[in-house]
Amino acid sequence: MKTIPAQTRCAIKCSGFGGQGVITLGLTIGTAAMKAGSQVVMTRSYGPESRGGACSSDVVIDDRPILSAAVEHPDILVAFSHEALSLYARVLAPGGLLLADDILMEAEGGNGGSRWPGVAVVWVPATRIAEEAGASLSANMAMFGALIGGAVRLNPGCAEEAVRDCVPPSSLKLNSAAYQQGFQWALERRWTVLYP
Repeated sequence: MKTIPAQTRCAIKCSGFGGQGVITLGLTIGTAAMKAGSQVVMTRSYGPESRGGACSSDVVIDDRPILSAAVEHPDILVAFSHEALSLYARVLAPGGLLLADDILMEAEGGNGGSRWPGVAVVWVPATRIAEEAGASLSANMAMFGALIGGAVRLNPGCAEEAVRDCVPPSSLKLNSAAYQQGFQWALERRWTVLYP
């Protein structure tokens, strides 16, 4: 797995279906990075369906002004669907990181990612973590916790503030619990940090 040098651009693509919280995940990542003092650009794309259609959210983080929001070869891909894996895993930057919900693992072969050579694959039990936290619809926040705990070094306080700012107040307690459990899950695995 590559290590991106300190204070450099990091591009993250979040992808899945409408209704899985992909757009909220991108917004939360961007908000946390802004709170930490980084420059951030976020774009999103989704089909005409409000739920069930393909959607994605791109976040670019840098310590310098961002001149282009284009994410052709993301450093990190977060995937919640088979379609997202098929479409975007092949365009990850060399040495990039793929975080995929482990509910996809069996259908994808579950072999640690040999299907994507040159890419580090981490199967995150985001849906199971969310269910254990009592928030089955908060897999996106469990994934956010895993991302912050293991791949993107941002101040956890900024990340927690971003969760508070980006999720509905009515579900804040459950989303916060899912975030915390995802964060702890990642800390216990001691990943290589991709974005200092």
